[in-house]
Amino acid sequence: MSGRGRTVPRPALLAAWLLGGVTLALIVAAIALTVVTGSLTASSDGSVLALAFVFLAVGFLVAVRQPGNPIGWVLTATGLSTAFTIWASLYTLDDFRRASGGLPLGRFVLFLENAGWPLAIVIGMTTLLLFPDGQLSLGWRRVLGGYAAAGVLVVASQAISAWWLVTRPQLRMDAGGAVIGVHRPDGVLGFFGSGLPVLALVPFWLAWIIRLVIEFRRSTGARREQFKWFTAGAVLALVGIVVMTVAESGTSSAALTSVVNVAATYAVVAFPLGMGLGILRYRLF
Repeated sequence: MSGRGRTVPRPALLAAWLLGGVTLALIVAAIALTVVTGSLTASSDGSVLALAFVFLAVGFLVAVRQPGNPIGWVLTATGLSTAFTIWASLYTLDDFRRASGGLPLGRFVLFLENAGWPLAIVIGMTTLLLFPDGQLSLGWRRVLGGYAAAGVLVVASQAISAWWLVTRPQLRMDAGGAVIGVHRPDGVLGFFGSGLPVLALVPFWLAWIIRLVIEFRRSTGARREQFKWFTAGAVLALVGIVVMTVAESGTSSAALTSVVNVAATYAVVAFPLGMGLGILRYRLF
């Protein structure tokens, strides 16, 4: 297969199809488990699965046309991690409500779900810095290295909380997949499990948005239109992620949290869509 007259290396093409196939399989499996469990809460009424598919579609398109550009792989990985989190949430819901914890690797999947949910956010938001071609100066590469270190710490904090959760002797879940009958710890461990550590990454995102705004102001013509679509989507996504994280911290009612999560998820959809419009309408790549 070729993009712009250049042949795409077979390993890259195979990798794109493999990641795409696995992601689609997880989305289909998540839909099937939604039917089995009868719960739409885990996928925020399907909005998160739609988000995973959009990330996958845009990422796959870029990856097969320009495999040397990291943005395609980042978006594809974001779709994969998002789809896995929803599938894992529904799998554990089915395990602890219907099968009484008897499904294979139930607690391990629960651990991966609770430890790895920030990955989609950590990975996906790097496109703010990588846009449009993934080429970075030495200074920005160092910033990206610092961000990677911070991202590892965020995931590690969630892994500590997840390990505490899966080692409880008896676990039960409500219809929405939330663990019930277990007293959440206070102090540092409680903070790790709240989701708030993700907010430590916000300064990086803000710096990258400022960089985008500067690049936008310097751009002209079609390139300026590309930045318009991408920047608009990025800002909406950032607002959605911050709102979603605060809602997940447990500071509001369950009903309000559900509504906020659905609305915030659809706001995040604007991120890959804005990038996709720039790619398809203005032939960015």
